[in-house]
Amino acid sequence: MSILGLSVQEGDLYQYFLHHPGEAVAQAEIGGMSRSAVDGAVERLCQLGLLEVAEGNEVFAVARGPPSTG
Repeated sequence: MSILGLSVQEGDLYQYFLHHPGEAVAQAEIGGMSRSAVDGAVERLCQLGLLEVAEGNEVFAVARGPPSTG
């Protein structure tokens, strides 16, 4: 994930939500990350368009394919 400019923790968090779609941020269990670190990483991943947070605080990873060439 470093090729995307993500930290190891951000990459781990993105992978977590790929495998746990719709889970609330508060339930995310990422080894060694404090709640504030998780919240900050979720915010950054949302800004990058990699995560979306729904009304009920459920988080969904946004799958991104390669850019179209056309």
